[in-house]
Amino acid sequence: MMATPTPLRHISSTALIHSSSGYIWLVSMWNQAWTEELVAKVDEFLMTRRETWSWQRLEVGLADAIERKVVLHNVCELDEKLSALEIPRMADAIFRRWMSLQTNFPDVVLLTRMKEALVRRIVHSADLAVAEFMGQVNPNIKALSGDSSLSLALYNYVANPAHHRERLQFATEFPLLAKAVYAAQTRSVWRELGGIVDKLKSPVRYLSKALKVTPVAVRALRGVTTTEVGAYFEAHPAELIEILDSLPAEHLPRSLEHWCVFQEQYNIANNFFGRSPAGSVLVKARVGHALRFVVGLNRPAMQIQAQDVRKVERLREGLVQSRYSDHGGEQDHSLAIQFKASITTRVERFLGHLSWGRLLELSRKWEKCYAEAVESNIDSINFVSGHRYWNYIPEGQFVAPNGRTVRCLSTAGELKEQGVALDICLANAGNRANYHHECLRGSVAIFSVHDSSGVASSTAEFRLSTVKAYSADSSVHFEWLQHTRLKNQSPAQGDIEAIDALRSRFSTPAWQTHALEGRRLSAQREAVRRQNNEVSVELTLVSLQAFRAVFGEARANELLFQFSAA
Repeated sequence: MMATPTPLRHISSTALIHSSSGYIWLVSMWNQAWTEELVAKVDEFLMTRRETWSWQRLEVGLADAIERKVVLHNVCELDEKLSALEIPRMADAIFRRWMSLQTNFPDVVLLTRMKEALVRRIVHSADLAVAEFMGQVNPNIKALSGDSSLSLALYNYVANPAHHRERLQFATEFPLLAKAVYAAQTRSVWRELGGIVDKLKSPVRYLSKALKVTPVAVRALRGVTTTEVGAYFEAHPAELIEILDSLPAEHLPRSLEHWCVFQEQYNIANNFFGRSPAGSVLVKARVGHALRFVVGLNRPAMQIQAQDVRKVERLREGLVQSRYSDHGGEQDHSLAIQFKASITTRVERFLGHLSWGRLLELSRKWEKCYAEAVESNIDSINFVSGHRYWNYIPEGQFVAPNGRTVRCLSTAGELKEQGVALDICLANAGNRANYHHECLRGSVAIFSVHDSSGVASSTAEFRLSTVKAYSADSSVHFEWLQHTRLKNQSPAQGDIEAIDALRSRFSTPAWQTHALEGRRLSAQREAVRRQNNEVSVELTLVSLQAFRAVFGEARANELLFQFSAA
C-alpha cells in the first residue's frame, strides 16, 4: 500500500526474549523496532534486578533505562498478555496513515475490502513469523495442524516444558479443544484443563465432571477439527458438548457428512428460535431429530423449510399466549415478564419432544383454528383494538316514551363536543382526560339527552360495577351519579323522565347481557394495554379459544396445567 516505509505512531511491537540464563521475557514497546542491542540491554537490565525488584518496579525502571514506553508481560501467569499483538489497532493506524497520503479515495465498499485484506495480511504475516520462530525452538510443532498449534507452541515455550509431550498428545487427540485450553483468557474450565493434562489425568473425566455431561459427549470430539464443526463451535466448545450430551450415543455424528448435517440443522433452527435458554431446547430437539434420521436410520434428514419454521414459531407463540391469557396476566410488569418466560420454557420443552412431522401437523391445525376464531370474534377484536367506548344501548340509541332521544357517548371527541355545547366540565381537557380513561375501562358511562329537534339538552353520568363477577348470575349495576343541563343547572322534567325510562331498561335480560359483554371487552382491552406491545390484540383475545379447538377441552386443560406447573 505504501511505496516507502512510513513511521507509525501508537503501534506496539512485542519481543519474546529467551535469556541465556533460561528465563523468558515478553516485552512490548511503542513506535520503535527491536534490535539485537536493545534486546540485550533489556535482558541485562531485567536479569540483574528480577530477584530484588517487584514486577511493577521492573516495568517502570525498564522504561526509564531504555527511554521508551514499555509493557512487561508476566508470562509466568500465562494470562491474556500472551495475546500481545494488537492487530485491529495496527490495521487502523496503517490504514489512516495511508489515507492521509491519498488525493482521491475509492468508494466505501472498496475501502472496506482493502481494510479487511490488510487485517488478513497482518494476521498471516504474524502467524508466519511466530511459526518460523517456534519451529526453530521446538521441531515437534510440525506434528500439529490447525490454528491451535501456535497457541500450544507458545504455551509450551513459556510454561514448564516438561509436559510438552502430554500437551501435544492431547492436542492431537482433541484438536478442537486445544485452542480453547491453551489460549484461554481467564481462569476457566479450559484453563484448568491445561493443568489436568500436565498432571497426566484424564481430560475426558475432568470435562465430563466440570461441564456436567456424559463422557460419551466428550469422547465424540476425538479427532474432530474446525472443518467439521465450523467456526462458531470452535469458539464455543462448551455449547457443542452440551448439545452432543442431549443426543443418544447411537445418533452422535461419525463422519464429515454427519457433521455437515449437524451444522446445517443447527444454523437453520437457531436463526428462528434464537439463543435464549428456552429457545435452545427447541434447537437441540431439531438437531436431534435430523441426526436420528441421518445417523440412526441412515436416511436423508427431513429438511426444515423457512415457511414451516415460521408456522411452528406461530404455534409456539400461540401456546404461550394461551396459557398467559388463561392465567389472566399480571399487574406487575416485572412479574409478568418472569411468568411469561417460565411459560415459554415449559411450552418449548413440550414442543421439543415432538417429531418435526407432528409439529407441522399441529402448526397447520393451529392456523386453521386460529383463523376461524379470529373470524368469529372480529367485532370484539376491532373494539379492543380501537379507542371507542362501549355503547351500553344495544340498539345504538334509546327513544324515550316522551319522544326524547338518549345516546351513549363513545369517543373523547364526543365528550368534548358535549362539554362545549352545554358548557360543563367535559369542555376542560384535564377533566375530560379523566372521564376518557374511565369510559375506556368500562367503569363509567355518559349519556347525552337530546330534545325532539335533536339538540343536546342534558348529560347523565353512571358508574358501572359487576355484581358476582365471573359467575353464571353476574349482573352489571348502573349507579346514577349526576344529571345536569346547560352550565350544570338542573335538567328539565322531560330529560329526567327520559333518563328514568333508560334506567328501567338496564335491568332487562337483553340489556344486561349487552352490558356484561361491554364490561368484559373493556377489561380485556385494559389487560392488553398492560401486556407487551409486541403481542397482537387478536392473539391475546382468541389464542385460548384456538388452543382449546386444536387440542380438545380435556387435553387443553391438561396442557394448561402442564405449562404452569413447576
